Amino acid sequence: MSESIITQKICPACGQANKTENAYCRHCGASLEGAKSVNVEPEQTTSASETNKVEITEILKGYRNSYLCCMFIMLGIVLSMIFLLLSTGNVGAAFGAVLLSIMLLPVVFGGIIYVLWYTAGMDKPRTFFISDQEVKIMLPKKPVFQIFWSDFKTIQIRKRGTTNRTGYSLNFFSNDGSKRDKSKRRIYIEWRRDFKKDTAKKIRSLLEQYANRLNKEYIWRRKKKKKK
Repeated sequence: MSESIITQKICPACGQANKTENAYCRHCGASLEGAKSVNVEPEQTTSASETNKVEITEILKGYRNSYLCCMFIMLGIVLSMIFLLLSTGNVGAAFGAVLLSIMLLPVVFGGIIYVLWYTAGMDKPRTFFISDQEVKIMLPKKPVFQIFWSDFKTIQIRKRGTTNRTGYSLNFFSNDGSKRDKSKRRIYIEWRRDFKKDTAKKIRSLLEQYANRLNKEYIWRRKKKKKK
C-alpha cells in the first residue's frame, strides 16, 4: 500500500470523512461507532478549512410541550376531583372540595408558571460551533459565548448539578494564568434546557478531540458524591 494512502472513517449519518481516532463526526456530531473505514488518496480528502469545522444546531420545542402537557393534565385531575366533590350534594364533601382547592390549586398554577419560565426559549435554536480557530456557543436569552484557541491553554469540564438540573461547566484557562474576565472564559451547559443530554456529550467529546489535536490540556472531572 502506498504511504500516501490515508485511512478515514465515513460518518453513517452525513457520509463525510473523519479521522480514524474520532468518536463523533466533525461535520454533524453523529456517533462514529461501527463506522466503516476507507482508504483514500490525500487529494480526495477535503481541505482542513472544511473538515475542521463542526456546527450543531437543535431546538427543544418537544421538551417544552411535554412539560406543559404534564402540568395541564395535573390541573385537569385536580379540577375534576373538586367538581366531583361539589356535585355530591354532601356538606362535608363540599367543605373538603374547598380545602382541596385552597391547598392544591395554588401549587398547580405555581407549577405551570414555573414551567413556562423554565422552558422559555426552548422553541428557539441553540448552536454549538467549533473550528481550529474558535469555540462559539449561542443559547437563547444568553450572551454569545466565544473564545479563541489562542486565548487559553487548558479546558476543564466538570459534570455538576442536581437531580433536576444537570450539565457541564466549561472552563477555559488563559495562557498567562490571569483570572480576569472569568465570565468570558466560563459557561454552563444545562441538559434539557440548553442542549439535549446526548448533544452535550457530543460537545464534550468534540472539545476533547480538538484540544488533543491542537496541543491543549484537557481535564474532565465528575462531580464527587458526598460521603454518607
